[in-house]
Amino acid sequence: MPEKKLSEEAQWFLRNLQKIQEDFANELKMSMVLLNKEGKVIFPATLPADPCKIIQSKEEGAKRCGNCYKDAVSAFTSGKIKAPLFLNCHANFAAMVLPVETKEGIIGAVVGCGGVYNEKDKERVLEIAEKEIGIPKEKLAGLVARLTPVSKEELQKRAERLRKLINILAEETALSEVFEI
Repeated sequence: MPEKKLSEEAQWFLRNLQKIQEDFANELKMSMVLLNKEGKVIFPATLPADPCKIIQSKEEGAKRCGNCYKDAVSAFTSGKIKAPLFLNCHANFAAMVLPVETKEGIIGAVVGCGGVYNEKDKERVLEIAEKEIGIPKEKLAGLVARLTPVSKEELQKRAERLRKLINILAEETALSEVFEI
């Protein structure tokens, strides 16, 4: 939870969103992060994937993740993109970005990351981690090998349900204090 003292309603929103994110993260073995419209993390990742933890423990990895967060949210807040995004992150993990929307517009996003779309993605993750971030393949190989690929279609189907739930919560809650952290 954020350090700032939040109202009871804002705390209720974050608790319930975290429960929804945990269910989703457990099903797909992906980390989930809630961001404000500047791309800043509102609270720590829900069930951070072990490979992501290792990548983010390196300065270059943490910087790249932060840039991905900012770029993803700005795509929504600029009005260029309205639908959820499904892509590969800087380290080649399967990633999704869902806008958090109220009647006033896009106020933030939920990012899910840490899975793979296919077996070939696993090798590419290891290559990027070693060559671009400085993490030896051996340090991630066992963790990456355990990832079960998820198809983009399956991720899209589940993400659409998650997006609907999040936006229902967002409409029913006074969110300005949560997303202005």
